[in-house]
Amino acid sequence: MSGKRIQIGLSVVLGILVLIAFPAPTSVGVAEVLMALISFAILLHFLLVRRHFVKLSGAGRLVAWALLAHVTIWIGASLIGISNGIPIMTIVRNLLPQILFAPIVLVGMSLDNQDDSRSLASTLFGIGLMHAIYLVGLGVFAYSGAAGVGDLELSRITFLDPRTTMPLFLACIPFGLAMLTRPPLRKRLVGLLGCFLAVAGAFATQTRAQLLAIFVAVVIFGLLYLLARPTKTTITAILSLTALAMVTIAVVPTLRNLALTVVERQRTLGDNARLEDEWLPALHKWEQSGPAALAFGIGLGVPTPTFSGEEKTYIHNQVIYMAVYTGLIGSIFGWLVYGVAAVVLARRFLREKDPNDAAACAAIISLVSYALFFAVHKIFSFNLMIALLFAIAMRGDRRPESKTVRSVASRPLEPIQPSPTP
Repeated sequence: MSGKRIQIGLSVVLGILVLIAFPAPTSVGVAEVLMALISFAILLHFLLVRRHFVKLSGAGRLVAWALLAHVTIWIGASLIGISNGIPIMTIVRNLLPQILFAPIVLVGMSLDNQDDSRSLASTLFGIGLMHAIYLVGLGVFAYSGAAGVGDLELSRITFLDPRTTMPLFLACIPFGLAMLTRPPLRKRLVGLLGCFLAVAGAFATQTRAQLLAIFVAVVIFGLLYLLARPTKTTITAILSLTALAMVTIAVVPTLRNLALTVVERQRTLGDNARLEDEWLPALHKWEQSGPAALAFGIGLGVPTPTFSGEEKTYIHNQVIYMAVYTGLIGSIFGWLVYGVAAVVLARRFLREKDPNDAAACAAIISLVSYALFFAVHKIFSFNLMIALLFAIAMRGDRRPESKTVRSVASRPLEPIQPSPTP
């Protein structure tokens, strides 16, 4: 097995571990230890073996430097937290999801063509498909006896398993759409199935942020694909898929009832009081912590109060979370890798027309939109997905094999043949 396949294979194992492990690092178990060991093994494998065979492209260097800045600001936030008296284990629980999968991005340096990118895309799609099937299965179990919208809301599957909040299944949307754009028919049907199961899974959880993330993924992928192929066929395909999705939701009774339940939850709950109860108090504490905190954050593990008096070390908004805990400077460097990776993927798609690049770009923006309303940025699955997407963006160039080229001057002289006599 080649070194490239070893790294991709380990990434698949990580995806399965993340799927079965508890979403957030509340304790250190077998799954968590295995994830750390595999991530470290990929780092060692790259440093000792793969770095001799690959090199970074120009775009890859940008992603690499941005990733280094991202890891640095979280380590800095940890040091600030320690200086504020936060226990080491609390620091570890908050830091681990942010940096544990950073070595996975190095897998991107082993990718040097579209087929390699497709391998990581298939990994994301496959793990997402398993998660979507699990969500739909939970929905069938939980909602089979529901008589109406009220019963559906009371028996939400989010009450059964915290894995319902993981974003793994969201990968089925952009990468499923990418599969729809390429033959053969069998792969297109698999892509369509993945999209259907992902939408059904989001309706099963009744999580509005997940539905927003799906909408964002569809819009971004559609816009990029339209920019690359601005034809009537593309427009017709986009409109047809949109119409098919709307008709499916309207015709399938369970999907229709779940859609109505989501609408009802939006009407009654609004923003779940997060703006007044969580976001504004966290920003207020950040502001009151002094100029140094405004620049570099209050430090990981420092609790922020809610309006009701509860103290938390998480915020249901990644922008606010990063600002509060890493400061303005940390936020700039922390978000840099997201922006660089998205731009690199979008430009490469417009240049090379590989739909997996458009899907990866759409997936990054989709995950960020989900993290604006949910604390998924602190769980393993979110950060593994982001690392694999960054790896696709970092796709490197194969280092030319060294060949001994002998110059003309170093070649032995050929004997001079006597000229024939006339």
